[in-house]
Amino acid sequence: MRTHFFIILLCFLCTLDHTSLAQKATTFQNAQGKWGYKDKNGKVKIPAKYDYIRVASLKNSKRLIVIKDKKYALYTTDGNGITGFTYQMISVPNPDSQLILAKKSELYGYINSQGKTVLPFKYSNASNFKDGKANVWLNRRLFMIDTS
Repeated sequence: MRTHFFIILLCFLCTLDHTSLAQKATTFQNAQGKWGYKDKNGKVKIPAKYDYIRVASLKNSKRLIVIKDKKYALYTTDGNGITGFTYQMISVPNPDSQLILAKKSELYGYINSQGKTVLPFKYSNASNFKDGKANVWLNRRLFMIDTS
């Protein structure tokens, strides 16, 4: 009997989601399908009124990519807007990157975690940086750019 109890207890513990044991910051969706963001204490930092929110982990910080009416903006995890909803797209960067790929007026460029343009919006297509390198298309030609 005692063996059965320990086997059942072990099975129960194995099925637990370990992330539920400790609170973590997370996006959430309300009954109307709108998205918001809560900090690790469960405090709502961004109310659930957006079409989607995605967490972007950068090399030295975390940012939120917030979508409303098919426009994108960058937010802090405290819920403060860094940029307005002026982008057609903001891509989730690779975690080792400090630059964020974005699209504005049908052209691609790169912004930093403060929302400042680092590489101008002049590329017809572009990729995220990986290991310090990214592909960009300019005047129908493919180039590799490097952060160094």
